[in-house]
Amino acid sequence: MKGRKTLEGIKKAILSLICISLLFLCVILPGRADGEASSALPDTHAKAIERMRAGFEAYEQSIDISDLSITPEELGELFSHATKDTPYLFYVSSTLAFTYYTNGCVITVKPKYNMEKEEVEKAVEYCKSEVKKIATLIGPFDSELDILVAVHDLLCRDFSYDLTLKNDDIYSFLTQKNGTCQGYTWAYMALLRELGIECRYVASDTIAHIWLAVKIDGEWYHSDVTWDDPPRLEDNDEISRAHILFSDEKADRDGYKDRYSSEKIKCESKLYDDGEKSLNQNVCLFPGDTDHDGKVSIRDLLFLRQYLEKGIASRRLCLICSDIDKNYVIDETDVEHIRQTIVKRD
Repeated sequence: MKGRKTLEGIKKAILSLICISLLFLCVILPGRADGEASSALPDTHAKAIERMRAGFEAYEQSIDISDLSITPEELGELFSHATKDTPYLFYVSSTLAFTYYTNGCVITVKPKYNMEKEEVEKAVEYCKSEVKKIATLIGPFDSELDILVAVHDLLCRDFSYDLTLKNDDIYSFLTQKNGTCQGYTWAYMALLRELGIECRYVASDTIAHIWLAVKIDGEWYHSDVTWDDPPRLEDNDEISRAHILFSDEKADRDGYKDRYSSEKIKCESKLYDDGEKSLNQNVCLFPGDTDHDGKVSIRDLLFLRQYLEKGIASRRLCLICSDIDKNYVIDETDVEHIRQTIVKRD
C-alpha cells in the first residue's frame, strides 16, 4: 500500500509540473519587427512564418508551432513578417493569443480575426478578382520597368489618400478607392506579384509608414506609390514619380528612417534616383489617348474598336488610357466616351 501511495504521489507531482509548465498569455503584438532581420531568416523562423500565414489563410483557430522553439519575443517579429508580406490577411487582428512553456517556447498561436469566416472568403475573393481585372489592363509591355510604371501610374490616377486614416487594408482600398499607405502598399504588392514582379514590404515605425522593395532587371529598389500620390486639393491627374524607384542612399536622404523587412534587402542601384528625369515612359493618364500621341483622335477610336471586335491589342494601344470610366473593363461605354470627346472638340 505504501508503495502504491508513493507511486500515485509521483504521478500527481508529474501532472502538476505539466500543468504548471503550460501558460496562456494574450498580448498586443507590435507591428514592428524588432531589430534588423538578417539577409536570410533562420530555417525555424521561416517555417514559423509560413505556418502562421497558412493558418491565417485557412482561418485556423489554433496554429501549432511547438516543434520550432520560438520564443514569445521572436513571435512578435515573425507575426509582423507573416502579415505584412501578404496583402490578403487584412482580417487578422494584431491582438494575438498564444500558449507557451515555462522554458520560453511557444506551443500554439491563437489568432483573433476581425471578420467572420464567410465574410473573409467573400472579401478575399473580391480582392483577388479585382486585382486580376486591373492587371489585365497592364500591357503588353517590353520590360518589367514598363509594367511597374504602369501599375504605379494607375494607382496614382484611380485612388486617393484617405485623410480619415480609416481605410488601412487592401479590401477597403479597393472598395472605397482610397486608403492609407497600407492600402496603397498591399494593392501595389498584389498587382506586381500578379504580373510577375518580385517585391517585399519595407516599413518604419519611426515615420509610421510602409512601402515596397521591388526587383527590376535583377536590382532591388525602394518603391513608394503613396508618397507619389499625395492628397490633392482639386481633381486632376497630375502625379509624381519621385519615389517610384530609389536607392538606400536616397531613402536615407528622404527620411525613410529605421527601415525593416522580413529580409535585409540592399537597394544599391542609383539608376533611377532622379525620378522622372530617368524615366521616359509615357504617362498612362490621359483618358482616351489610347495610342499615346498626345491627343484624342479617330485613330484612338479605331484602335479601341479593333480591340473590342477582334481582340487585337496593338502594341500602341494603352488599355489604361482606354478605360475612361475607370471600372477596369474595356467596353462600348469607353468607345462612346472617346467618340463624344472627338465630337465635342470638332
